[in-house]
Amino acid sequence: MKSINMIMVLNTVYCQSGLINMILLTGYFCILGLAIYQDNW
Repeated sequence: MKSINMIMVLNTVYCQSGLINMILLTGYFCILGLAIYQDNW
């Protein structure tokens, strides 16, 4: 039972970190796109 609980906890942490990474990547590309857009302006 303990090992199953550990796997559940690790899964939850992994999912949350993946979500944070996605948000950071999205923000990064938005800023990058704005910088390129202003350069071309």
